Amino acid sequence: MNKKMMEQRNTAYEEFVGQVAFENDTGWTKEVWDAAWSAARDGVSSNEEGMVTIDYQSSAIIGTCFCWDGQSRVERFVYSGEKLIENFVENDGMSEEEALEWVEYNIEGAYMGPNTPIVVWGEDD
Repeated sequence: MNKKMMEQRNTAYEEFVGQVAFENDTGWTKEVWDAAWSAARDGVSSNEEGMVTIDYQSSAIIGTCFCWDGQSRVERFVYSGEKLIENFVENDGMSEEEALEWVEYNIEGAYMGPNTPIVVWGEDD
């Protein structure tokens, strides 16, 4: 990820955290949370082991990892953030900025259960 993309990512993350804090202070209704959960689940599915996959993004998988969710050990897919962005740009006609925003909000910012995928980013050169 280049320096500009990293700065955009960090800015968007700070704005997202601020928005969530504001909305939590004002209190969301069950209907709003249900709608947010439904929107976050669009574009994902689970494999036979219950691991959440991002639809049509298998080329971005770089491996799996084991994490603790409470007292349970769960396996999660690990995706390359750079490859996700590349795929969304090439396959979905998004700009790099749109793709980055989509990944941040719909993957990194979403809880899809204990097997939620992990996105990793390469170091900035």
